[in-house]
Amino acid sequence: MAVIGIDLGTTNSLVSCWKNGEAVLIPNSLGSVLTPSAVSVSQEEILVGDAAKQRLLTHGNETAVSFKCFMGTKKKYQLGSQIFTPIELSALVLKKLKQDAQEYLNEPIEEAIITVPAYFNDRQRTDTKLAAKIAGLKVERLINEPSAAALAYQTEQKKEEAVLLVIDFGGGTLDISLVECFDNVIEIEAVTGDNHLGGDDIDALIYTDFIGRHPELSALDAAGIAGLKTTLIQAKCALGSHEEYVFSYTYGEITIEDCIGQEQLLELGLPVLERMRYLCGKAVHDGQCSIDEIDDVVMVGGSSNLGFVQKFIEELFGKPPIVMANIDEVVARGAGIYAGIRMRAEDIKDRMMTDVCPFTLGTNVVWGQEDERPHLCVILERNCPLPFSKTIRLLPVYDYQDMMRIGVYQGEEYYVDENVCLGELVIPIRPRPVEKGEGVCVTFSYDINGVLQVEAENSMKEVVRKLIANDALSEKEIEESLRRFEQMKLPDAEEEEYQLLLAKLMWLFQQQIGDTRIQTGMVVERLTRARESNKHHLYQKEREFSQWYLVQTSMTLNPFASKLLLEEEDDD
Repeated sequence: MAVIGIDLGTTNSLVSCWKNGEAVLIPNSLGSVLTPSAVSVSQEEILVGDAAKQRLLTHGNETAVSFKCFMGTKKKYQLGSQIFTPIELSALVLKKLKQDAQEYLNEPIEEAIITVPAYFNDRQRTDTKLAAKIAGLKVERLINEPSAAALAYQTEQKKEEAVLLVIDFGGGTLDISLVECFDNVIEIEAVTGDNHLGGDDIDALIYTDFIGRHPELSALDAAGIAGLKTTLIQAKCALGSHEEYVFSYTYGEITIEDCIGQEQLLELGLPVLERMRYLCGKAVHDGQCSIDEIDDVVMVGGSSNLGFVQKFIEELFGKPPIVMANIDEVVARGAGIYAGIRMRAEDIKDRMMTDVCPFTLGTNVVWGQEDERPHLCVILERNCPLPFSKTIRLLPVYDYQDMMRIGVYQGEEYYVDENVCLGELVIPIRPRPVEKGEGVCVTFSYDINGVLQVEAENSMKEVVRKLIANDALSEKEIEESLRRFEQMKLPDAEEEEYQLLLAKLMWLFQQQIGDTRIQTGMVVERLTRARESNKHHLYQKEREFSQWYLVQTSMTLNPFASKLLLEEEDDD
């Protein structure tokens, strides 16, 4: 039974496998290896991927994107009449990837290697494994995204010995890892990052600047805002490494021409770049390495394509970064390589990859009864190698204290209330005077997946254990999610293609006025009636006509709107 590798991304997700001595990216039902991490509800039907992304322009209240950024939280999304958590939305993306992989490999799949941001905390990692469980996937191993990128880089470049700084700058997260490669070993020396810093932040800065310069757009409705944001994102991506890119935005009777340039983005993106500078320095410092010892700075993640970001990194390190080909696919290729390692594939079974704990973990202690503000007692230092376990002994503070509350905290601050509380254990102790008080042995164990278990044992040999997990979903809610997902059927390839085509026509209808709008409405009506007729030959005829109509009509739109409309037509 095959093991697959999954890059569960903020913007796009990919699935891969190890086949014929290399990592192979698996195309989805529309033929693309990139599946947008988007979910939409259309008349109670669940759409995942391209069709859902397209519906964001016309049905924003029924569509969710960038939900990876809220893993580990209690955020809820209402899509139509249904309510989803970030876990469930991620599970739908995973279910789609699993379905595409099974179709491609023609065999059942039960196990996956999933990549996560290096700076994902315990709650976010636990939520990722739970999303996989709901999607019907067993996950024995989570690997950090920059670690997967380093694995792909070393394998493809055949560099047996090198010190790498891997910068994974995605849509919603930034991860930085210092990596040492030697023989068949990839050893992660230090990781740092920010779970809420990525291309989305640059997009928000561009949008705010654009609205500020064009106050006539301040009254846009939800559909207009979604269309404008998409236009600006596409313009940013089209800019790439060019100095300037001219584009236009049309909504109703409003048409605005503008341009976007590297200098403008550099100025707007300074807050993001300064944060990146600090985190690069932190990774190098924690790895006890000098800049001169770094052989290559490797950039992955979609946002690394931005020319001003590459220029900033070059100035920071004094050498141009290596931006790998097909940058959006690197992490997924690394996951596919690790899937091969997991399957003990003959040509790769001897490879090894270590990892580290990205955060400091500890508990709350006080110096005495007069100490009113507990401070952090460090148990596991950040960047300690995984798996790792350590035990300390804690003593009572008060006379005849009969229980101890052991908090579990993550962070680098001195006072515990300035760190993230992951959970709490309560354990009884024998009441004694303080000088004769019996302590509790507390053990923190962090496994290779970055999942934390805490154990406390008192003098009576009573043990309390706790797997630190997020409470975003209760056990009852988890069971309910599993039941819901058993009944949810994702559309087949033909239905998915129809929904994507319909979403494009709906968006086109919104852009037009007058007779052309009426004409587009008639095309929509003909297509939907043909689909509902269950006459395959009639539907194929209307489908082909609708695709031709999109191409022809796009000629009358502004060039950038045409690109938005037709970006997937070449695959049809």
